[in-house]
Amino acid sequence: MIVEIFSDICKRVSSKTGYDVNYIFGDSTYIREAILTQKKIPQTASKRFPLIGLYTPFTEDKTDGKVYCKADVNLIIAINTLKDYTNEQRIEVSFKGLLRPLYDALIKEIGAENRLDFGYSGHVAHSYSENLVFGRRGAFDADGKEVEEKIDAIEITNLSLTVKKIKCYGNRL
Repeated sequence: MIVEIFSDICKRVSSKTGYDVNYIFGDSTYIREAILTQKKIPQTASKRFPLIGLYTPFTEDKTDGKVYCKADVNLIIAINTLKDYTNEQRIEVSFKGLLRPLYDALIKEIGAENRLDFGYSGHVAHSYSENLVFGRRGAFDADGKEVEEKIDAIEITNLSLTVKKIKCYGNRL
């Protein structure tokens, strides 16, 4: 269910930001291979970035019968970049120009998602990291293979989610 929820969230982020977000879920190897496949197809080559990737697998804790599940998930928000950029250029062009606004929109949409429960505070708890290294040296997947694209990325880790139970009131008389 979390994979589908994030698909819906990414569609809303796309419509609200005007950027055609490429949503992919899977482990880092799957995401790398999907980007490579999309690059080879003329119709999808230009739509690979910006990317929001949901890393799977993740564990859904179903011990609390009051909710559907709880899970901590990890995401990446990435755009392609130029290897020759300085860190200062990365901050200005990649992070201020696109990644931080996408991050803000994503967190806002996650917080507004009615299938998720963030308690009374509404705080979307997570860790945040700006990764400039992938743009210079490249990113590596879990198998140690380098992602062909140079990317700048925001990594979101330990995003704590509580998925509400779906209450179906259909077929009432």
